[in-house]
Amino acid sequence: MGLYRSTTSCVDRGVDTPVSIETTGSGELGYFYFNGTSSGSTAQFATIGNGGTKQSIINWDFRASFIMPPSGTQRYIAESAGRTSLFITDDNRVRCEYVGATGNASLQTDPNFAPAGSYLHTRVVDFAGVATFFVNNGLIETGAAPSATQDRFTLIGKKSGTNGKNFLGRILSFETGNFATGTFLVDNRYTFNEGTGATFFNTGSNPDGDAVITNPTAAGGGWDY
Repeated sequence: MGLYRSTTSCVDRGVDTPVSIETTGSGELGYFYFNGTSSGSTAQFATIGNGGTKQSIINWDFRASFIMPPSGTQRYIAESAGRTSLFITDDNRVRCEYVGATGNASLQTDPNFAPAGSYLHTRVVDFAGVATFFVNNGLIETGAAPSATQDRFTLIGKKSGTNGKNFLGRILSFETGNFATGTFLVDNRYTFNEGTGATFFNTGSNPDGDAVITNPTAAGGGWDY
């Protein structure tokens, strides 16, 4: 799977280092590029169709693949109707906030974990009563015991009620599910390479709904090939 069509497009997007170039298949895959702005008519993010129902996730497990954006501000990958969120801190950490068994909780990578342009795959799972954070199948962080239930995600690429923290760059995939049987069962799977339109389609087995993009063709972002 190609992440960038060329070194030029990578540099043009303000990302330091290209990750790979699509060379197989019938053509180069594109992805949606979030422009990172939060100003009214140009803000780009997506709202999940049924996320507002606040259904609970039991033995929750969620995963995201993305390109690390430039440092300097928080960049939200996804946020729930409640406490749960996954985002990049202003000093290049990957941070997860969640509802703990006895109050709010969080866990994060070490400072300056990865430079802008790095490809990262993350997974956060409620495993045996401990929140466990996997990054690129190598780095492991553990956090305080989570609550058995977490609110459904409602936003992709934005923190609710806050300006200036929208995602900048590519989110390659976002999935939520549960680990109740010892196997990851996908409820929601959002992909960002459909290529056109105003929707990130949800192809999970028990989906909350598609995610509708706000300002999908705004300057500085949109479907990119």
